[in-house]
Amino acid sequence: MRRSIFAALVAALLIVSPVFAKAGASITAPDGLVVGDSFMPTYVPANGKDRDWWAYAKCSQDGLLVWAQYVHLEPGPDYQGPFVLNSPRWPGGGAACTIELLAYEGTYSGIPIGASPYAVDDFAVGP
Repeated sequence: MRRSIFAALVAALLIVSPVFAKAGASITAPDGLVVGDSFMPTYVPANGKDRDWWAYAKCSQDGLLVWAQYVHLEPGPDYQGPFVLNSPRWPGGGAACTIELLAYEGTYSGIPIGASPYAVDDFAVGP
C-alpha cells in the first residue's frame, strides 16, 4: 500500500515538474497589430534561468499557416531584429497568432527548434 502511494506521488511530481521549472516566465505581443507591422514582444525569462532566449511566432487564417518567424531576443551576434508580419502566403486579412518564449540551453547559440516553450501568448492581427 505504501509503495503504491509513493509511486503515485513520484509519478505526479514527474508530470508537473516541467511546469515548476518554467514558473515566472511570460511573453506578450503588443495589441493592435496589423499585417505589415513589425514588433518586439515583451518578455520575462524564467526565474533564475540564464539561457539564450528566443521567440517563435506564427499566424494562421482558417487553420492554414500564413506566417512564422523565429527571433533572438537578446543583443549579440545572433540578434535578428523585430518580427515582421509579412509573407507571400499572407496577402492580407486578420489572423489568429501565437508567440512562444523559447530557450536554447546548449553551448552553441542556435535556434531552439522543437524546444518546449517557457511561456505562450495568443494574439490577433487585424486586416
